Amino acid sequence: MSRPSSSEHPDPIEAYCARVDRMVLGLGVIGVLAALIAAVLAGWLVATLSGSGLLGLVIAAVVAVVAAGWFIGRIRAWHGASILERLSAQPIDEMSHPRVWNLVEGLCLRSGVEVPQLLLVPDDQPNALVLGGNERQRGVVFTSAALEVFDRIELEAVVAWLVSRLRSGEAERSLRLAGLIDALPIPDAVVSTMRAQVGVEDLVALHDQAACSLTRYPPGLLGALERAREAADGSPDSDGVMTQTWTLDEAQLWFVPPKVHRVTDTPGQDVAFDSALDERITTTRDL
Repeated sequence: MSRPSSSEHPDPIEAYCARVDRMVLGLGVIGVLAALIAAVLAGWLVATLSGSGLLGLVIAAVVAVVAAGWFIGRIRAWHGASILERLSAQPIDEMSHPRVWNLVEGLCLRSGVEVPQLLLVPDDQPNALVLGGNERQRGVVFTSAALEVFDRIELEAVVAWLVSRLRSGEAERSLRLAGLIDALPIPDAVVSTMRAQVGVEDLVALHDQAACSLTRYPPGLLGALERAREAADGSPDSDGVMTQTWTLDEAQLWFVPPKVHRVTDTPGQDVAFDSALDERITTTRDL
């Protein structure tokens, strides 16, 4: 009996990347077509009002170039810049935080990945964020609590989780998808459909497995997940209200993606973390 070919069982990460690429290309084509339609209408209107077909043609060309360029620029822009600005991320000083620098450099060397930017954001939740892009843009962001709460083995597992996503190229596609959702006026229902079509939720278990494969020590990841859950269970501010700086479209970029449930006026309630966290913990115990 012949073995199934690799095409019959495509790599799920590669399949996800291909779906995101097709979605971005499809929306790009739609945007360019919309720009051309707007240009034709603008040119026709100007020609009708001015009585000059040449002027209408010039206006149509200008509108087409400007609108298409703006749209393509929006969907191709590196979304990481706006995320880092909103989070007020600052570079991590190697002298002040040698532990995390050593872990990142070591795991990047083992994985064949260029060492990304290391950045820090003030936050009382132990968490981390991965930003894909070209070699100069790539970054991993740690919350201040992550460097304080996670022990060395747990932090190594978190770093492995981030680095493995950079190595696969998936982090770049996920950031591109997040930027696409953020750049366009897309209704929430359509966003949910887009995420389901590309299979965002199906990747979490693969990320965890990849991290454990890189460190060869699943208890490290298990400890990090459990510590993140413990921190999330009891950290409202003094008014009993939890605030957060991440958004739905960026949830997939975080080590522990928060569920979109932001309490703003109900004391005693907390932000509900992703319900899949318990499942991740259970699955990691079995690795």
